[in-house]
Amino acid sequence: MNEQKKPELAKIPKAKRILFNIILLLLPFIILIFLEIILRIVNYGDNLKLFIDFPGKEMQEYKIDLQIDRNNLDEECIRQPVLFDQYAQVLVPLYTERDNLKLVIEQLSAQLDGIIRESASAEGKKLTEAKIQGEIIINPQYQNLQQRYILICTEVKEKEAIRDAIQQKKDMLKLLIELYISGYWATVTPKVVKNISTNALENKLKEKILNERS
Repeated sequence: MNEQKKPELAKIPKAKRILFNIILLLLPFIILIFLEIILRIVNYGDNLKLFIDFPGKEMQEYKIDLQIDRNNLDEECIRQPVLFDQYAQVLVPLYTERDNLKLVIEQLSAQLDGIIRESASAEGKKLTEAKIQGEIIINPQYQNLQQRYILICTEVKEKEAIRDAIQQKKDMLKLLIELYISGYWATVTPKVVKNISTNALENKLKEKILNERS
């Protein structure tokens, strides 16, 4: 008996495969854009900005928080950890946004790399790694994501600098307290303040902190 030949599966032309890969690449972004439009229509969420502002104040007002009232050091000490936490918490969503954007860029780069290689193979071309990277870099979608990544990295660096300045304020407070204890601002009393004055300041600070926590 003659063996029956199994029908061969129709091979998909390379041009159609390339088109399919392109559609496959764009499909997640189309879904995301559609979802974003729906969320904006229903006004979902509180803040749709790419960058998040400092709560209750503008960026340029941070210098006010860097100022120290040397005549009210106990209040400044109590306020310092709350102030630092406020500026540190602003960075948390920015770090998340930056890391997620970096991941999206890496995924897009890998997808574009595969498409470029397959397209070149279909046309019988041989591409160097430098040529492939060049093709990826000039991709408009890739450039747009890179620009967003640069902007958010700049925003992160600016707010990290402000956070670090607030942190340095703590060191300055320590120095000012030491100067106060040594009688630096004394006009009549000697430079070295009596122990009773030092204990009074320490007790006042402790009392303020306990009242703030209760």
